Amino acid sequence: MKSFSARMRKELHRLQSRSVMNSEFTCKLSPWLRQCITWCDEQNIALGRSLGHDKYIVSRASIESIDRWLKLNDQGSLCDDYSKQDRTQTAKSAFDDKLSGIKPKDHLLLVALTNSELIQPLANAFHQHHLPAQINFEISVFDIDLAPYQQLIIIENRDSFNDWSTFAAQVQVKYFLLQHALVIYRGNERGESKACKRLIARWSNEKTTHSIIGFGDYDWAGLHIAISSGYGQLLLPAQSDIIKLRHELVSDDSEPYRQRDLMAKCPQQWQTLLSLLNDSQQGILQQRMVGISLHLH
Repeated sequence: MKSFSARMRKELHRLQSRSVMNSEFTCKLSPWLRQCITWCDEQNIALGRSLGHDKYIVSRASIESIDRWLKLNDQGSLCDDYSKQDRTQTAKSAFDDKLSGIKPKDHLLLVALTNSELIQPLANAFHQHHLPAQINFEISVFDIDLAPYQQLIIIENRDSFNDWSTFAAQVQVKYFLLQHALVIYRGNERGESKACKRLIARWSNEKTTHSIIGFGDYDWAGLHIAISSGYGQLLLPAQSDIIKLRHELVSDDSEPYRQRDLMAKCPQQWQTLLSLLNDSQQGILQQRMVGISLHLH
């Protein structure tokens, strides 16, 4: 039996909450509704009827039947709200712990540690024969004390995050002292993780005189991330190296929007970087910056 998903609960509860005068609801035949129809067929519940090829009529009576089924089978109710619970809390009252709104990694930051004095006891604890140049570990965004840090560096790509110790050796140290930097992974390809977003908000409130430094690809997406996330500086090769190293960018359907959006929102200090992108349609993948001096822009 397929699980009754959180999306199905949310959408049916939204319909259930409408005026009691409505005995039927016309809905677009979207993925959640198709899934719900399949689930109802398995439980011998008639959800409603088709209306054309892309519409479906859901009856209030069928929603009430689903709600009764959930209660009888110890799966809570459509009106139960798990959005502020983690999986352990949800499991106490729901059949499916994955209905929880708080996911296991929502509060965890992936942090890079390159200080050998701090790495040594960790290496000893795990009986490592060689002292690694970098150790990555997770820490709660709610527990970390930001006071000792002077810089926040957010790295776009996971493989480059894993190689931060290599990139750190390329940074022109006259700009800042890396031992005072908090270095984290951005999270995933769709955007910052929830923990990363929370850290950005905390940093902006608690470290008002210290800007956020972004380190990622030199392309439209990289600039879009920096601008939309409120970064104050970018870690990239010098302009002369950018001109020598840049290569044709892989484009997608969203690039024209990004370019127009960037031209309207790009701050003054990155106008030159944007102009180089627009004029040449060429950029640099973060992974190709190995061995090149990195500077703040």
